[in-house]
Amino acid sequence: MAFDVPREGAMPVIWDQSSSVLSQGDILHAGRQGREQDVSVEIPGFGAARVDVAYGGNFSAILEVVRLRRSLPVSALRELTDLGLATVEAVRNTVAIAHPNETEPAMLKAAILAEAGTASRPARNIMVKEPGYFDRSPCGTGTSARMALEHRRGNLGLGEPYRHESILGTVFEGRLVTEADVGGIPAVIPQITGRAWITGACEFALDPGDPFPAGFKF
Repeated sequence: MAFDVPREGAMPVIWDQSSSVLSQGDILHAGRQGREQDVSVEIPGFGAARVDVAYGGNFSAILEVVRLRRSLPVSALRELTDLGLATVEAVRNTVAIAHPNETEPAMLKAAILAEAGTASRPARNIMVKEPGYFDRSPCGTGTSARMALEHRRGNLGLGEPYRHESILGTVFEGRLVTEADVGGIPAVIPQITGRAWITGACEFALDPGDPFPAGFKF
């Protein structure tokens, strides 16, 4: 089974067929890589901090919130959203970001506010995206980016499980399948396991009278 997704194209999916309901599956992503590590930025309204930038389908600025003496309670959602947006702005104004296989500069639009895991709790995060959204899940691209960064730091080996929890308590489990190379930059292939629910469906048709049934391009 494969899903067609933006930027990545066809992405293979492994369906857990022990149930008649498609509730859990694994997504095998394309290669990703950690990009910039330990970049010092001044975050407007919050102060100076060191931030990492990694790619997991999209570029994300990753901020360990303990560096600003903060944690991730749901009660602080408004402040955390403001912190995420300010982090995006600070990194975008400091770091030039580009994907090795693309000629145009990349646009940073998301921040991962992260907490390290403990013996009793998985790693946690809130993914904040412009213009002011946050993800109900731990975010697949964000989980991939965070695993790539942990691998680059030497904290996550191939095949090791990585549990990642959102601020709402939803959980993905990831692991790194293999190492790769993307445009001469070391990369990893992550696999994400999670649950999904069908929320809608649409149907497309080709009318035989349509003069451009396959679309057009200039």
